[in-house]
Amino acid sequence: MLSNVSALLAMRWLGTLFGCGGGITPPVPEATAVATLTGGVEVAWYDTAGKKPPGPNAAGLTDGRLVRIRLNALADASALASLPDLRRLSLDGAALTGPLPCASLQHLTLQNTAVDLIWLAGCTSLESLDIVRGGLTTLHGFPTLPGLRRLHLGHDPITSLAGLPELPELTQLTVVGSKLDSLASLRPQPKLANIVAPGLVEKPATETAATEAPSPFGRNEVLGIDIPPPPNPWVDAVPESKGSTSGLTTQCTVIPFGNFKLTCDLGIKRLRGMVPLEVRIGTTHKQPGVVATLSVQKGTARLYMPYFGKYQYVEATPGNPVEVRGILGKAWRSAGNVGMYQVVVQAMDGDAEGVAVNLVNAIK
Repeated sequence: MLSNVSALLAMRWLGTLFGCGGGITPPVPEATAVATLTGGVEVAWYDTAGKKPPGPNAAGLTDGRLVRIRLNALADASALASLPDLRRLSLDGAALTGPLPCASLQHLTLQNTAVDLIWLAGCTSLESLDIVRGGLTTLHGFPTLPGLRRLHLGHDPITSLAGLPELPELTQLTVVGSKLDSLASLRPQPKLANIVAPGLVEKPATETAATEAPSPFGRNEVLGIDIPPPPNPWVDAVPESKGSTSGLTTQCTVIPFGNFKLTCDLGIKRLRGMVPLEVRIGTTHKQPGVVATLSVQKGTARLYMPYFGKYQYVEATPGNPVEVRGILGKAWRSAGNVGMYQVVVQAMDGDAEGVAVNLVNAIK
């Protein structure tokens, strides 16, 4: 009986796909599993080497293998066990009601999805975990995830980090929009080098481990100190990835000489993938310090800002604008274009709409 239901769901899904004009034809076992996973809700299939399709439900194939899914409909999480190549899962507003069969996952994002932390105990391959508005009031029950390198907790009424176990590979921890008023409850983490907790200024004991090794950002010889990590998550480099915009507007006022001044408003009606937003500041050789504000009306948008040879980044969601300070970077396509600079924006887990970036010079 169950096999007949699965086959029916798969046929229903495939009929919907071809009725909408086709696209990538998924392997039948993966199509069946996804149909069971969503309860037959329409899912757009795509090749991860191309553009992500719009809409809340999509499944990405690499070399014919299903490696990533984003959903806002979840009928039967047990179907994840039938997807051994799945590496990235994003749930937004889905109804998660029990443990996740997630042994293969490397990246998990839960937004507006109530979660009990013990349901993640099987996610032993996770490298990054984002929980935003997951209904968490405590971290007790947080599983020991041996490979977790990045943990982001956002907009839950967490008051203490006491429940977080030692995570041997954790290097970045972000806690925003919580009721946390102290980092004192954070137990030592051997590799934790970057903590983002707006409004909290005291240093936890875990930061001492980060100072034992040379800073990846070099040394300020004038002050005689290693350059500290930025106040935001960071990456070594931002690749030149394909992306696109629609409805792009740019309005900038620049005084490049003397007392340098910059005011720039950039707007994007729809953002897909990663794109540079270019700003011409004239024939100055400076790389000006700026303050950037990022907001978005729909979806999640990320902005990358140079920081001593690497890139820090911030993410905005609807109603939650973010700010970041840095140095306006040389454009990817700056060869022969004197005075061409940029910041880089990226739509995360699907298209972003109503993206706005404001740039002003940091030193008045």
